[in-house]
Formats: sequence, C-alpha cells, structure tokens
Amino acid sequence: MLLNAHLGALTISLDGLGEEHDWMRCVYGSFDKASAAIRMAAKKDRLAFGVVTCINRKNSDLLYKTRNFLINAGVRFQASPKAKQGIHSIFVMQA
Repeated sequence: MLLNAHLGALTISLDGLGEEHDWMRCVYGSFDKASAAIRMAAKKDRLAFGVVTCINRKNSDLLYKTRNFLINAGVRFQASPKAKQGIHSIFVMQA
C-alpha cells in the first residue's frame, strides 16, 4: 500500500525478540506483526526502511540475537547508536 500511495520510506520498531518486544510495546503478539512487516519490507526493492530498537534492561542481552534475526529476515545491518533523555536506541538501516 505504501508504494501504491507513492510513499517509499518506513520505520519499524523492534524492541527485542518475542516477549521482550511485546512487553516494551504493551501488546501481546506485536512481535509477530513487526516481524512480518520487516520481512515484507525487506523484499521490496523500492522501499527504503529502517528498524529502530529501544534498548533497556530487559532486552540488552538480546542485541546480537536481534541483529542476527534482522539479518536473517533480509535487513542489511548498519548500527547507529543514539542516546536521548536516558533512552538508548539503535537505528538499523536498510540501505
């Protein structure tokens, strides 16, 4: 739909794997929806997209697993750390 509407950019939040993401977003099952969106976006050549991960105590030990999950989903990985007001995020870009 984005491409049909002549929009070509998207940012998806992925704040951990499975229950860690669902906990951060306060929505059970949101990890599955975010994962499906990431896989779908990775298949579209005309779509520029990024994945943002908010790092916290609950998901910080999953960073390498999250990175590997994204690479296996077809995301080309480039980390760009950013900290703002005590929140640490990693922006993962699809080139």
